[in-house]
Parts: sequence; C-alpha cells; structure tokens
Amino acid sequence: MKIHIKDNRRKTTHKSSKPPLKRDLCQLLGLFMCGIPPLALAEGVKLTPGIDFVPSVNIDVLYDDNVTNSSNREIDSLVLVGGADFLLEGQNNSDKYKLQYTVEKAEYLDSVEDNYTDHDVILGAEWELNSRKSISIDGNYSLGHDERGERFSRGVGELLAEPDKFSEYGISTTVVLGAEQSRLSFETLLGIGKLDYSGILKKDRNRINQHGKVGVFFKAAGKTSLVAELGHWRIKYDERRLGEETLDSSETDYLVGVDWESAKSEISARLGTRTKSFDSTSRGDFSGMRWSGTFRWKPLTYSTLEFTTERKTEEMQGDGDYVDITMNSASWDHGWSERFSSELTYSFEKIDYEGADPGLGRDTYKGVGAALRYEMKRWIILRAGYDKTVNGSTDDIFAYTRNIMYLGFTVTL
Repeated sequence: MKIHIKDNRRKTTHKSSKPPLKRDLCQLLGLFMCGIPPLALAEGVKLTPGIDFVPSVNIDVLYDDNVTNSSNREIDSLVLVGGADFLLEGQNNSDKYKLQYTVEKAEYLDSVEDNYTDHDVILGAEWELNSRKSISIDGNYSLGHDERGERFSRGVGELLAEPDKFSEYGISTTVVLGAEQSRLSFETLLGIGKLDYSGILKKDRNRINQHGKVGVFFKAAGKTSLVAELGHWRIKYDERRLGEETLDSSETDYLVGVDWESAKSEISARLGTRTKSFDSTSRGDFSGMRWSGTFRWKPLTYSTLEFTTERKTEEMQGDGDYVDITMNSASWDHGWSERFSSELTYSFEKIDYEGADPGLGRDTYKGVGAALRYEMKRWIILRAGYDKTVNGSTDDIFAYTRNIMYLGFTVTL
C-alpha cells in the first residue's frame, strides 16, 4: 500500500543517529528533482490532432508517527514522497485510447527499511462499432508493495526487513449492446488477473483470478436506470499453505440496483447476495449480503457531499480463510474561492477474519482527515493535510493509532 496523500495511521518516538534533518531534506529533494524528467515540468504537448500528452509531478513531505502500524513499538519518521504521472490520450472520431504510467518513490529519513518505489501502467481502448455496439479493452501492470504492518505482516511489521513486494497484472474486455437512448441495454465483461509476491516463502499468496459479469440496464424514466447484475470469480492459488488445505474458491454475486441522476444529486446502488465456496470442505464457505452504494449531492456548484458504503469479501490476509469487510465513508469538498478549497473525510471499516476456526478476531478502523488545497497558478497546486486512523482490534496486538501530517504540491498542465 502506498502512502496516499489521504491516508490514515499512527506512532510515538524513535531515536535516530542520522545527520541534521535540514541536510537530509535538501539531499532528498535534490535526488527527487534531479530524477524528474524535464518534460514533466514543462507544458503539455499536443503531439498530433487528437493525441494529447499530459505529464504531472508530485512532491510531498510527511510526518508519520507509526510507520509499521504497531501497537507498542511505534516508529516515527519524516517521509519524502515523489511521484510522476505521464498520460497519453488519443481519440479518432468516437474511438478512444489511453496509456498511463505512474511512478512513486518514498524515502523514510528514520526508517529506511520502509523505502519503496512503485510503478503502475494502465492501458485502455474503446471502439464504437455502431450506435448500438461498443467494445473496450483495459489492462494494467503494477509493481507495488504492502506496508510493514498491514495485510500479511499485520501486528508484526517491525520484524520485516522491508515491505512485502508484489507484481500484479490484469486484462479485461467489455461489450455493451444498446444505444444510449434505448430503454434496454446489456453489458458483459470477461477478465483475468494475476498477483505474485516476491520471495520463495510467499508463493502460497500468489493467485490467479478469472472473472466475468453480465449486467442488464432498464431505463425507467429520465436519468433513472434499474440494474440487474450477475458476477462470477474463479480464484486459484499457485501453492497451498504448508500443512493446510487449498484456498481455491469460487465466488458469485447476484445484485439488483439503481442508477439515478438529477441536477444536483447522483445515486448508484447495488444490493444482493454473495456466495463463496471453497474447493476444500475443511474451509468455511460464505453466503451473505453484498452491497455497494454511492450518494453524491452538490447543494452548491462549489460544494460536494459524498457518502459511500460497501460490504464485500476479500482473500485471506494471513489469518483465516477469507475476510468479511464492511466500509462506510463520508466526505465534504468545498471551494471557498476560485483558488482555495478544503476537504473533510470520515471513514469506518470493519474487517472480520473468517474461516472454519472461530475466534479469529475483528479489526475496526476509524479514520478522519482534513485537507487544504491552494491553486497558486493554473499549473501548480499546493496542499496540506492531516489524517488519523484508530484500529480498535479485538486483539490488543493488532490495535494501534496512527497520525500522518503532510505538505506538498503538484505541478501539472
């Protein structure tokens, strides 16, 4: 997981024998700025009619008071995060194309074990075959990491010599049948994804995910559509955990919902059931409610309130057979002037570690955040913020509080 500049976590004290902070920051800033391609700081380029190149650069300085999400061995550190994003977009009549590359590098002044460099590549293409048929292909490739103290190193992050690294790729194709003004339309999706962790001892985490989805959309009135969706996933692991049965499984979602839009509001909601069946009878199957929803309201053109909710299952994260997750969040984004804006956020997440064995525990995350943004120039945005997360786990070893404060800027077109 990256240090997103809207993250939540915590920490206390950690002594360091490093040189003076000011010198460290100057050295790191020099390293990052020298490593940024010159084009990223220049204006964007229209390569040819219909093809645009949009670069951007991000630099952030953070203070993180609990780098490894620890309950009693907190490590605090200043962090410098630098990133660059390169977006190439093309359009030929109604056909659209996209290629995006993002790199992010973080240097921890007092916890070098947590340094990372992540890469992401996204590809996309959409073709409109005629007024009633379109097809799109999307692909992605990532070289990423899990922070020390999250997912598989939950509760023991300080014991790792470095973050868990992984590679992930996926490709999917979507076919849409039905004109935009049609009462009835259909959407089908087929895809495959692969996740591989680095290290010979982590092969039992590696898996392949084959999935498909069918959706039926009925335009009831105006901008209101009724929706029915059927989704299926087949998950196969490369290897079994030592001494355990396979985690291979199949998941199926049966959902109905609505998409609605007005001048000031938007709603997208899905409600139904999910079943998860393991190949091994010794694993604990799941059958329960599945939902997702987003409500967005703009009482003013410069003010937006958004509420989201979701319940889902995900693959095991070290304990149990799978995790049962319920998430709720709220945010308020307000523009105080043409250049100055703010955002307040709140989130609540409950994670139950489920399986054939009872008593695997629950994590309950509460997060709050506040961010300020100032558009100094059309092409440069300054930001500052604070995020806090509290995990009230049922097991004290996993409970923690984490605070992150940051200052940064984005240079873009």
